[in-house]
Amino acid sequence: MGDKIIMSQKEILRMPVISKILSKGMKQVEGARLLNLSTRQINRIIQEAKTKNIHEVLMHKSRGKISKRKVSENLKKKIKKLYVEKYADFKPTFFSEKLAENHDIKLSKETIRKILIEDGLWETNKINKVRCHVWRERKSHFGELVQFDGSHHRWLENRLDKEFCLLVYIDDASGEKFARFYEYEGTMPAIDSLKKFVEKYGIPKAIYCDRHPAYFTTRNQDLDEQLENKFPKTQFAEVVEKLKIELIHARSPQAKGRVERANAIFQDRLVKEMRLANICTIDAANHFLETIFLPKINKKFNVLPKSEVSFFRPFTDAINLDEVCSVCVQRTICNDFTIHWQNRVFLLLNRTPKMKKKKVIIKLYPDGNLQFLTKDSLLRVQEISHNFNSKISAA
Repeated sequence: MGDKIIMSQKEILRMPVISKILSKGMKQVEGARLLNLSTRQINRIIQEAKTKNIHEVLMHKSRGKISKRKVSENLKKKIKKLYVEKYADFKPTFFSEKLAENHDIKLSKETIRKILIEDGLWETNKINKVRCHVWRERKSHFGELVQFDGSHHRWLENRLDKEFCLLVYIDDASGEKFARFYEYEGTMPAIDSLKKFVEKYGIPKAIYCDRHPAYFTTRNQDLDEQLENKFPKTQFAEVVEKLKIELIHARSPQAKGRVERANAIFQDRLVKEMRLANICTIDAANHFLETIFLPKINKKFNVLPKSEVSFFRPFTDAINLDEVCSVCVQRTICNDFTIHWQNRVFLLLNRTPKMKKKKVIIKLYPDGNLQFLTKDSLLRVQEISHNFNSKISAA
């Protein structure tokens, strides 16, 4: 006896109709209508069935043949070896991109996923995620809303044995991303990143951020604020107000989901890209981020806003960003003509006896420059403490 022929359900359903047509018990037109086929296709099947076994006629012609799209075993072994040796923590989608980019292996992400699953190199996630927030449509205009957040991570892994911060901006309408690395998340890094963002894109209509102490304060009004009927603001919030940007504070991470998802992309892809490029310092990481990673990631993930009208106000020379983004704090000149600020001590050089106990404004610029001012003059100072990191502006 020959090999047992296994037929598909579709072939089994077609068989009695074709047999009935062959026995003249049904017309080809009626058979075509029942099987939802054209009369031409029915005629071809009938003519072929007169000289061949009906099972062979109904079976798909590709059955038993090796697909031209089948990945060879040698290529599978090469892909698995590359994954284990170089890309072990890459997800299938990112891994497939790197195979095409660095090794000229162009396969779909699903094919790569199946190859990795075969040997247990990748596990499927069958957990259904429960949505906590109602979906919100993107804003319509570029610059209408910019989400902002800090992401703390070991960005350089063991090449720089410490955790530092990536400050991330993402436009709600287009998904355009801007980011920069800093030693920590605080007032001056936030102001400096905002300055660089404004210089590149312009002034947005609104910024949406969390309630980090650098962006949101819970302190009570002081006497001056009570007299002027003002609410307490952080120094970052004051800079944002000077630029006439609306500052919105989120009450949960899910509320600013787009920037949170952008953080996940950075923590996944950027870490691995910098590993492949052997980036070892924060300065080198910022250069890599600006020149290579951000242009690539924006090209890949950006979408077109609904409206072509941009809400970014152009940055012009009329706006002195250095002055707008400066931070002012008040200190008192001691009896020995010194000024104390952040564990640093500064000695007055152009001192007079009347300056003792006088109020001084210390103006700190994003680039680290300091200015010491009284109501009517610019003071010259010299730092006499040992942990000096900033440049001092003198008269």
